[in-house]
Amino acid sequence: MTNTSQKYFVPIQFIGSILFTIVFMLSIGFFGTIIVITAFFSQTLARTFLRIWSCTNLISLRIFCRIRLQIEGRENIPEQPAIIMPKHQSTLETIFLQTIFPNHVWVLKKELISIPFFGWALKAMGSIAIDRNEIRKALKAVVAEGSRELEKGNHIIIFPEGTRTATGEKGEYNIGGAFLAKKTKAPVLPIAHNSGDFWPKRTFTKRPGTIRIIIGAPLHPEEFSTNELLEATENFIEGTMQSISLCYSSNVAYKGEGDN
Repeated sequence: MTNTSQKYFVPIQFIGSILFTIVFMLSIGFFGTIIVITAFFSQTLARTFLRIWSCTNLISLRIFCRIRLQIEGRENIPEQPAIIMPKHQSTLETIFLQTIFPNHVWVLKKELISIPFFGWALKAMGSIAIDRNEIRKALKAVVAEGSRELEKGNHIIIFPEGTRTATGEKGEYNIGGAFLAKKTKAPVLPIAHNSGDFWPKRTFTKRPGTIRIIIGAPLHPEEFSTNELLEATENFIEGTMQSISLCYSSNVAYKGEGDN
């Protein structure tokens, strides 16, 4: 294992990670309850509490783990609702994407909905829960529910790889987001970031540093076939990862504390 990806244990980082986790878990219970209640009569108010939850945890990350954000490409965010397709390496994406795109709906695996407080809040906010074992049904749900949410003015956030990948590795890019874009004519906004360098999958201790979040130019579906649109999304994300992620540039995957 090289120096760029070796697992290390530094007491102050471990302690900071414990403190962050305490804030993270308590905030999920507190804000999750508030969001579930307020969503019944005001989605706008519920989204406000969701942003407060995200900001609370970003501040906690900065204080306890010395992790900061650097967002590039905000000018690429279109005025119209878009299909957001980010790299997925860490839990961090579920925190910082909420602040960049206030009005949004997640596409996620149905198992997440059953998680106390966290999943309940996601369901209350109108998340599109799919069964990844039923591909045809999942695509129909994404198109039907995604179309309705886009008409309401909400962005759709869908991870093209479907699940978190080990830092430095690429998962298989799935067609769902590109398929929805072709059906609705909504632009695709690809996003690359190196959050996995600081909070890798299956890792407890967070590493200090600055997360770079690169928002690409919108990809307009009328200019591509469905497969070409997916390929263009993948090319932007994976090409950008080569320049912003230490594990990518060193060709070393970091799989987390529980992996061999």
